[in-house]
Amino acid sequence: MSVPAGGVGSVTLVASPCFLPDTYTPGEVTVAATTTGAGTDADGYQLKLDGVLRGAMAVNASGTVSNVPALVPSVIQVSNLAGNCRATGLNPFVVTLDADATSIAVPFGADCTASAMDTIQGVVESSSWPTPSVSVRLESGALRSLTGAASADLMPLTGTAVRVWGVTSGTATDVYGYELLSTLTDPRWVGIVAVRSSQVWLFGEAAVQLLDASPSLQAAVGALVWVSGTQDAAGVRPTAFGVIREAQP
Repeated sequence: MSVPAGGVGSVTLVASPCFLPDTYTPGEVTVAATTTGAGTDADGYQLKLDGVLRGAMAVNASGTVSNVPALVPSVIQVSNLAGNCRATGLNPFVVTLDADATSIAVPFGADCTASAMDTIQGVVESSSWPTPSVSVRLESGALRSLTGAASADLMPLTGTAVRVWGVTSGTATDVYGYELLSTLTDPRWVGIVAVRSSQVWLFGEAAVQLLDASPSLQAAVGALVWVSGTQDAAGVRPTAFGVIREAQP
């Protein structure tokens, strides 16, 4: 069974962003990758800054993103993870250089399995009793439990159609990745909310400008969210959104 490339969400580039201030102090962010597990990711990872491809790195090496502005919360996404690999920490994540743009190094962990991968599709269901749990109602009507750290992202997505891939044992799937399923009548985008020059954006796999964003969506700066709405040449006009992961402290 084919497995989608790793990563979170399905985001379409709808604008050509230029996010650097007119004048700024540039610094560098070095991402140091450590990949564990019995599986492999032959072609390594890509580094994106605010949804724009800025570099690459091998699975057990470092990559550097340059021209990162000081004092601006910037979104880094490690992309191009193979379907049998998953991040062991936050991805995407936010970094902010200090006023002197002092360069920093951040770790990125991934785990790759050699086990056979399974891909399932259905609607998310969750429960808080007796313990928090999340599952997918398959098209057949069967219920598939979701486990693993990545399943936490799916807890807030109750009622959302998703495609999930991972390692299945019995009636449970250990999640390695997922994507929201979009339709012509209900398109979805995923990313971290950011503000650049009074404009609201989603940054992650790509950059999506959010037009006429509601005050509550603007207040979600730093959070990983899903957005639905209508798309035109200028961007996406949100009609609904939900928080997948709160902003980093």
